[in-house]
Amino acid sequence: MTRLPETLVRGAIYNEDIEKVLYNFDERFERLDSMLGNTIPFGLYSRVPEPYFILISQQKDRWVSEFGYNVLLSITSESSELNENLFNKLKERTKLDLYNVPFLESLAKKKNYLLKGSKLDIDRAARDVLRDWQRGKIVLKKSEIN
Repeated sequence: MTRLPETLVRGAIYNEDIEKVLYNFDERFERLDSMLGNTIPFGLYSRVPEPYFILISQQKDRWVSEFGYNVLLSITSESSELNENLFNKLKERTKLDLYNVPFLESLAKKKNYLLKGSKLDIDRAARDVLRDWQRGKIVLKKSEIN
């Protein structure tokens, strides 16, 4: 039976260059080429101890969004325990003050995705994120971080 991936999402307000603090992590983040407009995304993919992907992005102008952050972190793997371990390691090494962000709820609210009774359509927001990834709107690019 195939396990569904688990995703942890956190946000932060950070007014310096995020690239500099990523040097403090054990593994190397790659700068990603994306069509996300005003964001600078970085990614890290590893297969050890099991496959996981970390995506962290920062607003270029460090403007704080209407949702209260200018840095967004997501960690995806097959285990919520691994996600928490990676999150704690990243938070400790980078000293970023990361906190819970209801990412899919925020996206559904921003795009006005509503079900009957004005309930947010979280599934539709999640499908949008997956579709953007699959259509190449979030693309890997060789790093300028060495």
